[in-house]
Amino acid sequence: MEPWHAVREPRRAEAFRELWPELDWENATWNEDGWDFLVAILSGGWVVRIPRTHGAAWRLQREMNLLRRLTETPVQLPAYRFIAPNLAAYPVLPGQPISAKHPADDRISRQLAGFLDWLHGERGLSPALGADEAWRRKARNVHRRIARDVLPLLTVKEGRRLACRFREFDESLAQGNWRTVLLHGDLVAEHVLENQGSLAGILDFGDWRWGDEAFDYSGVLGLEAYAPLRLKADPGFLIRVRWYRLAAIGHQVRHALKSGDVESSEQRIRVLRREI
Repeated sequence: MEPWHAVREPRRAEAFRELWPELDWENATWNEDGWDFLVAILSGGWVVRIPRTHGAAWRLQREMNLLRRLTETPVQLPAYRFIAPNLAAYPVLPGQPISAKHPADDRISRQLAGFLDWLHGERGLSPALGADEAWRRKARNVHRRIARDVLPLLTVKEGRRLACRFREFDESLAQGNWRTVLLHGDLVAEHVLENQGSLAGILDFGDWRWGDEAFDYSGVLGLEAYAPLRLKADPGFLIRVRWYRLAAIGHQVRHALKSGDVESSEQRIRVLRREI
């Protein structure tokens, strides 16, 4: 039998049934979009996450360890009930992902900002010594990679604007008004569920980390407007939110280039030009 991560339709359900017979694979719905995970929704009401790499398997274990420690949550989070080598599954959470193209409505945005206040203020976990400096180093490394791979695709004027955005960001970090908090780490629209106009759940904590709270506000369009206390206490908050969004687009460009997806890389470059 082929390795589980290489199996393709129509043999996939049969192969996975052989590996994990406890689950019903017959009418599985597959999501191929994730970079690190293959995701399936089973007819029995399970969401199955299958890591594509050893690194993703480590991240899945790390995610489950965190979620076990987050209790009395204000919204539903994945609760893994079935765990096996190279696979973990949790009951489907109700709701649908919010739109990535438009800001969430006022009620959901306020609820999501409230969730972040809860997560960022969680007292059961503490960052390691030096976590703030590690975040600064990571941010600068991200900028260097973008400068190396993405700047050559921009005009000189666009490159200068991007460099200016990073300098403003770096100066804001140096001023030290930001807090090192527990981050979701990948809070984008497809990981935020709404149900009947209310926030219903948050998915995918595989990228959780310690870092700048502005990072979590950068993934959902318009969410930064619902952080009034942080805007007042942290003058550089919006500067950093904007840079994190630009860096995310730059990362998408780099990924598309590495995977040979010319069309996607050109589309993301157009977005980057519009956002600089």
